Amino acid sequence: MESPNAALWSLVNERLGAVKEYAPEPLEATAERLRMPADRLIKLDANENPYGPTPAAQDAVRQYNDLNRYPDPLARRLRQGLGDFCGVDSSQVVVGNG
Repeated sequence: MESPNAALWSLVNERLGAVKEYAPEPLEATAERLRMPADRLIKLDANENPYGPTPAAQDAVRQYNDLNRYPDPLARRLRQGLGDFCGVDSSQVVVGNG
C-alpha cells in the first residue's frame, strides 16, 4: 500500500519539492554569513521592528501591571465590547489570533 505522504507528493509539482523551507536566523548569524557588522544590517524577514518601540508605546505598556500574566483565553471583555458595538450578544462574537 502506498503511504499517504507519497500520494500527496504525487499531486505536487516536482519543482516544489526542491524548495527549501524558510529558516530564520539570528541577526548575528546573518552578519557573520554576510561578513558584515550586525549594526549595519536591518532584518525585516521576521516582521521585526529594527527601531524598537516608540516612547509612546513604552509609556502605554508601563500603565499595565500584569503583563506577566496570560490574558483571558476566552477574551470575555473584548467579546462583550465588540458585541455591544455591533449590537449582538457576546456569544456570537469569535475572537482569534491573526
